[in-house]
Amino acid sequence: MFSIPEQWHANFVFALIAAAALLMASNRVRYDMIAICVVLALILTNVLPVNAALAGFGNSVVILIAGLLVVGEMLDRTGVARFVGNWISQNSSSSTTKMLIMLMLASAILSAVMSSTAVVAIFIPIVLRIAKYSNSSPSKLLLPMSYAALVSGMLTLIATPPNLVVSAGLKSQGFEPLSFFSFTLPGLIVLAGLVLYMVSYGRKWLPESAPSGEEAKSRSVQALWDEYRVEKELTYLRVAIGSPLHGKTIGESELYKQYGIRILDLSQRVRGWRELKAGVSPDIVLHIDDILHVAIPPACIEQVKEELNLVAFHPSQLEEQYRAWEFGAVSVLIHPESKLVGRSITEAHLRDHYGVDVFGIRRNHQVLDDYANQKLQPSDCLLVTGAWARIAQLQKQKHDFVVLEMPLEASDIVPA
Repeated sequence: MFSIPEQWHANFVFALIAAAALLMASNRVRYDMIAICVVLALILTNVLPVNAALAGFGNSVVILIAGLLVVGEMLDRTGVARFVGNWISQNSSSSTTKMLIMLMLASAILSAVMSSTAVVAIFIPIVLRIAKYSNSSPSKLLLPMSYAALVSGMLTLIATPPNLVVSAGLKSQGFEPLSFFSFTLPGLIVLAGLVLYMVSYGRKWLPESAPSGEEAKSRSVQALWDEYRVEKELTYLRVAIGSPLHGKTIGESELYKQYGIRILDLSQRVRGWRELKAGVSPDIVLHIDDILHVAIPPACIEQVKEELNLVAFHPSQLEEQYRAWEFGAVSVLIHPESKLVGRSITEAHLRDHYGVDVFGIRRNHQVLDDYANQKLQPSDCLLVTGAWARIAQLQKQKHDFVVLEMPLEASDIVPA
């Protein structure tokens, strides 16, 4: 152990803080690794004894913050935050003022029980969509929503980590700790004042923002689908009782080989909840009551329903919106130096390597027939579908693909 003289401790700590700040700013080292290295440096230089350096890991505040992250993830995965955003979109389109008030209140209330950063991240695509459909300036909605999320730290004990730190500090000094709603009343007064100010006067000071040229010319996924003249119908089928698919994996079902069916995504019941699987793999086992989102030749629909005991399923608007958040399509260009040049779609195994499917090829502005067996050429355009996460990974393969067009739905995706 290398011990530093006590008179140098303060200088060493300041230098360590500066080094940690630089590493964090570089964005090249994981934050958790930086934190562990800081703790180790304090221990090895004898600035702090081991028990003091590790005391924070057993602090109740750390446990509470970890629990808060779990709550936030639950609200995100179950779609509660997204549902609130969609509800606002449907019930406030008639008035910009009403829309602004509802957005600010929803942002503040949700941020009172989960991370304000996560709430803002979830709401950004929803607000952008609201602004687009209502011809409003996105900045005049996004900034007030962000302000409200920040004010939410004054509403509940768990709204922001400093509240928990203060409460733990009071308790450690023998004072009564803060309760969950100790300062909710003054927080509500501040929130009401913020909403009133933004509605009456503050929004006039906010900058106007217009859609970029790239966003203005974007088209929907359906428009891309039509452009490539995909001869398959997108529909939903439910696995009924007695279906021969029950207990089989997607690979064993041979749906594509026998009927030309591609399963784009499916939802299954997991512990009483429906879980959407946007990126399907051949080893997923199918069960009764699974909902399959498929691309199927129109002529085969009735035959498949009868032979495989599948029934049509009509998802709700919320379910369709949730799928749009998870699943999409883009148009990509084959790079002239791509390793895929000279190979067919079948030989390239794009689903195995990239988790995406190809539903059409355009060459020299012409849609190719029997595209699955066509040898790929430089500058071929492909219609690629898959989970947005997979598409994002595809964008990084710049030596093989160049993304030509992102659809309008891509602007609705919540950042990771």
